[in-house]
Amino acid sequence: MRNKYRSAIYTFTEDQNDVAEQALRDLQADFDQPIITKILPFQSFRLNEENYLDYYYKDPAKPFCQNIVNPKLKELLSRFADQVAPERLDHLKTL
Repeated sequence: MRNKYRSAIYTFTEDQNDVAEQALRDLQADFDQPIITKILPFQSFRLNEENYLDYYYKDPAKPFCQNIVNPKLKELLSRFADQVAPERLDHLKTL
């Protein structure tokens, strides 16, 4: 999966870029493999195809959501629970 899906943080300012770089450095200690998320300057926005919009929330029981997204969300929630809308992630409490 690491080569199939691109992960990126898009920044608007140099300050945001610096914060993103520091966040990735801090998080790297939690992973055995290098974090492959790229930090890129925002250039333009193109809306995705309809079938991919709200992909996770439309069916969080899909295998990709269960095997890839949920473990990442659980880790993020353990650190940043005060920064999310908990009602959108109630289904994670049963995992």
